[in-house]
Amino acid sequence: MDEFRSGHEVRTVSPVRAITRLPYPKHESSAEAEAAFVRYLTNRDLSPDLAALNGWYPTLDGGDDVLRIVIPASNSLDYPYWQARAIPAVPSEARYLSPNVPRTDSVIIVWPGKSRTTKPGVVAVVEGPMDALAAAGTGVVGVATMGGMPPTAVYSYLARLFHGKTMIVIPDRDMQAAGSRSVRELRERGIAAWLRLLPASGKDLCALSPRRREIVVNEL
Repeated sequence: MDEFRSGHEVRTVSPVRAITRLPYPKHESSAEAEAAFVRYLTNRDLSPDLAALNGWYPTLDGGDDVLRIVIPASNSLDYPYWQARAIPAVPSEARYLSPNVPRTDSVIIVWPGKSRTTKPGVVAVVEGPMDALAAAGTGVVGVATMGGMPPTAVYSYLARLFHGKTMIVIPDRDMQAAGSRSVRELRERGIAAWLRLLPASGKDLCALSPRRREIVVNEL
């Protein structure tokens, strides 16, 4: 078991790819699905082990017959919400599917793990789940807002969850205005928040090399 620190509480997360609360899509445990899970993330310079530690797993039960990665979310109501990323992306299919319920203030949080944490007081706020996984790979907590313009309830939830932490907002390159809005919303809620812009070489954090990700995240 590994401990992950979330604001004032410590959550214990099993490294086993399993979600204990329904309704989550069924875990597809075949060797082919597990290999596709590892291959997809590895090809994007992301850690399959870190993804698994945070409850990510492959499924064929995400709402269609496409192999997907289930990515669990967190929210203030503590009800199940998730995104399911197609692997590989199929042009005729939606990249992401989610349950047909309100997302409210749901966000995707990726914890780096005690042995990986380099800046325990820093949280990186990004748009997509893969960006959050990329951020966690640099040793900070990664939070994906699942879009550049989340509802304001998301900022209130984050301010409660990460009270006293420093938040760096890293928007996609074409969403810099939205990133400025996120910084403003967080500061209005008492969070020390700062904007970090991506270099021209990447459209989002995940598109950067691991070394470039570290430079962006650790610029604080």
